Amino acid sequence: MAFQSLYLTLSSLFLSFSALSILPIPLLPSPSAPPSWLRLTLPALYLPYALAVASSRITLGHHTLPQVLVGALWGIIFAAAWWSLWPSMKTEVEEKVLPHLGGWVVS
Repeated sequence: MAFQSLYLTLSSLFLSFSALSILPIPLLPSPSAPPSWLRLTLPALYLPYALAVASSRITLGHHTLPQVLVGALWGIIFAAAWWSLWPSMKTEVEEKVLPHLGGWVVS
């Protein structure tokens, strides 16, 4: 019995989370959001790396295709779960963290 590809789990986690970062999230106040082309840059640059990791795991014989696909699926699931936690943390951050930052956060 073999395990899923942890390399691809982490790669797809980062890729998925960076792709989700394109969506606006009202966690901290900010004076302006970066332009959309800039937010698209990180996932676009990271995609070839994630695909190279996936193909190398199969080519080198360390994992089979189903193991690589399961690893990618786990990464996507973890990224979506982490992303869904952010809005629920908004009140806690505003009440507990922001007062301790003093003038470090621009509102």
